[in-house]
Order: sequence, then C-alpha cells, then structure tokens
Amino acid sequence: MSTLSGSVPEAIYHCVEYAREKELAPVLRDVAWTCGTSAYPGYETEIWVDSRHEPQEILAGLRSLGLTVVTDEVASAPWNYDPSKETWDQHVERSLKAIGRI
Repeated sequence: MSTLSGSVPEAIYHCVEYAREKELAPVLRDVAWTCGTSAYPGYETEIWVDSRHEPQEILAGLRSLGLTVVTDEVASAPWNYDPSKETWDQHVERSLKAIGRI
C-alpha cells in the first residue's frame, strides 16, 4: 500500500463490503492509496486514492473484486442538508435515525 501525501488531493470511494488491504493492492498498485472504516452507515470500507487517476478505472477495478462500490458523492448524498426539502431539525432527526441514535 502506498501512503498519501498531505499535499495530494484525494478521491474517496466507499464499499458496502469489508475489503482487506491485500485484496485491494493489486487493483490499486499504480496509485497512492489507503483505506479504513467508512464514515457512512451501510458501508464497511472507505478507500482514499490519489486523485490523479481515472475514476472509472478505479471503480471498475474495485467492482472486479466483487465489491459494491460508490464514490464519496453518492455515499454522502443522504447526509447532505437541502433546506428546500426539509428543516434543519428534520435533517438532524433523519440523520440520527439513520445511525440508530434515536
């Protein structure tokens, strides 16, 4: 696994399944990357990749491993607040319900 530099922008991918580093390594061998536990409910693994890559190639490679993977924009969408659709209190309540806090 390569280490990301603090000055390199990152792209983030989320996998529904738990992905082991040794499984990811062959697919991500040409880019700097790291992984950990996803910050979003419903996803097990979060993968940070040097943004100087072709996103469709990364997605295809991860999916070839049998992983259900999405970009950070897709994973974070349910957590985004849209004042035209809900009040702030409704957003907070929805978010807390989603993570099982209420």
